[in-house]
Amino acid sequence: MSRRDSIPRRSILKAAAAGGAAALFGGGTLAAQQGAPAVATNTQAGRKYRAYVKFGKELPAVVELKARALTARQVLIRTQAAQTCYTNVDQCLIPGVAVPTGGPTIVGHGGVGIVEAIGPQVTRTRVGDRVVVTLHRACGSCFNCLRMRSDKCLNGGAQNAIPTSDMADGTAIFSPTGAMAELTITNEEYAVPVFTDLPAADLAMLTCVGGCGLGMAMTNVPVEVASDVVIFGAGPVGLSAVQAAKLKGATRIIVVEPIR
Repeated sequence: MSRRDSIPRRSILKAAAAGGAAALFGGGTLAAQQGAPAVATNTQAGRKYRAYVKFGKELPAVVELKARALTARQVLIRTQAAQTCYTNVDQCLIPGVAVPTGGPTIVGHGGVGIVEAIGPQVTRTRVGDRVVVTLHRACGSCFNCLRMRSDKCLNGGAQNAIPTSDMADGTAIFSPTGAMAELTITNEEYAVPVFTDLPAADLAMLTCVGGCGLGMAMTNVPVEVASDVVIFGAGPVGLSAVQAAKLKGATRIIVVEPIR
């Protein structure tokens, strides 16, 4: 095997985004503010960060948290952008809407960031990777994941149902896919490495809103090649469905939108 053939694909992809990575870490000031010694030693327990936390049916508030030590498959990510989906709007603006975890929870259905630490059993990503944190887990190895249906992953153990941080008074905080924080702590099954310098705000749209539109037209109700497609609504979900219909080979795509 030649030396050229032995170059890992991962290295090639990361090199293509080197310019973007250099800009992110330029000067090292942000890393210093976020706790560079913790990043270097992989000791995350006690690391402080701010997060947008929802308590029961109350409206969320920004609070300071301390990260717990990472468990086996957890990753700690410095958040670059977080997406707000329609259900997040209810949680953030309408009193009386509860959080699904049953305890204080960081708001958010995913985002984009840089991995700064990983648990001892993490295999899907490395420190320094840029990742998209998705709303639904995908182990990549179960029956459904291996058959292009990762949206129906069978790995229930991947759900991040344990607290990841604590408040100053000891209150435990959950963060399944909560990216509305300076740090995102979640299981590796939710973190998808991406090798691109596209803006974080654009990539964040893939996590929930974009994923709904893409998934609907690509897997749940797959568009057939050369078919005509009608999509009702041209918001972020509808536009993502337009992209999926195009990828699936639709001949004509018609969008119905009441707002001109």
